[in-house]
Amino acid sequence: AKLKKNEGHWTLNDVPVAYEWQIPLWVEFASRLNISGRRLVEIGYGMGLFSKVATRFAAKKHIIIEAHPLIAYEARQRISEDELKSTYVIEQLWQDSLSRQQECDAIMYDAFSVLGEKYTDLDKLCCIASNILAQDGAIGFFCAKPFFEERKISIIDKYFEDVTVYKVTNLTPSPDFVARGVAETMLVPIARRPRRGGLSSC
Repeated sequence: AKLKKNEGHWTLNDVPVAYEWQIPLWVEFASRLNISGRRLVEIGYGMGLFSKVATRFAAKKHIIIEAHPLIAYEARQRISEDELKSTYVIEQLWQDSLSRQQECDAIMYDAFSVLGEKYTDLDKLCCIASNILAQDGAIGFFCAKPFFEERKISIIDKYFEDVTVYKVTNLTPSPDFVARGVAETMLVPIARRPRRGGLSSC
């Protein structure tokens, strides 16, 4: 595997991982997830843009779950000395590690585009998330399309009482996103108020 750090974006085996033009999107996610002073689990590190934002918002505790060893290595290298006591990197699939996490207040999920996950993975994710999130906690879902699929909303609805899709405008997306129909706007789907069913049901 080859990780290439291009100006403004990273690629893994020539597949784009993340882009700097998305920073306003991550700021919106952090704001909507209300991570300041709270316990955060980030699934999928990308090029660390959301992690930088989380540091700016002063999350109390920050767990990063990253499956790819090259990107997990980058995540560990980028943790500052000040963050060592509050930021941890878990090099595993979230399917193997998320259910073992202690209660948290927010989850940021950005793994679909990298791992090619399916609706059954989304169901499992939401089931686990609804059981480890605090009652006033929330989970955000990265969306690379100009719409958030109804089928995904129906899955999330089973585990959360509120699903709201916000928007970030005035972005300058890269050509590959423009080809997907993303012009100047991206979506910020957030689910709140978990319905607890017990981890054994996941």
